[in-house]
Amino acid sequence: MVERVYYNGEEITVLSNVYTPSDDTFVLLEEALKVVCDTDYVLEVGTGSGIISKFLSKKAKSVIATDINPYAVKNARINAVNVRTGHLFANLACNFDVIVFNPPYLPTLTEGHEPKDWLNKAWDGGPTGIEVIMEFLSQVTNYLAEAGKLLIVASSLSDLRKIITKMTDLFEEVHIVATKKFQFETLYVLLGSKKYKKEDITSVDNTLVSSERFK
Repeated sequence: MVERVYYNGEEITVLSNVYTPSDDTFVLLEEALKVVCDTDYVLEVGTGSGIISKFLSKKAKSVIATDINPYAVKNARINAVNVRTGHLFANLACNFDVIVFNPPYLPTLTEGHEPKDWLNKAWDGGPTGIEVIMEFLSQVTNYLAEAGKLLIVASSLSDLRKIITKMTDLFEEVHIVATKKFQFETLYVLLGSKKYKKEDITSVDNTLVSSERFK
């Protein structure tokens, strides 16, 4: 089955076995569009349908996307995205000015459990919701330029304190640049900057954070 999603008047194709763009997708995309400039080399990890990379490519100098899901890779190419197959940073050997990631962030109930299918892999973050996120964070600075930035989605349902702690170890500044509240969950977009300049951020409501806030 093929779905059609519309953003800013443009149609995005979404294939079966691929995560349909949702609130987390759009809040991340909106913040990424504020951060990315026309000189930036951008990487999107876990591109899914490719919607974020498609719109960032209109603004950035270059955008490369990755996804472990072969259906997503096919889907992103349909949407005219430059995408490579691989887990996280596999098959990459260069640095980027901005890295964007909407990771699997929802906790599961079973230790050692494997997601049943590709759609489950898109949201299943393991027992604490941060297994993929922490693996990603352990590698991300190896692929960021000297003054590089990271934008990543996190959930109040996962171990947010641990994510913030790790990011404050890696980056000179960590900011919450967007929040989206639902009845049972709050989504956050976190911005990590290796060399932060206040004028780089166009969102006026960003909040400087530390791990202490989430204890």
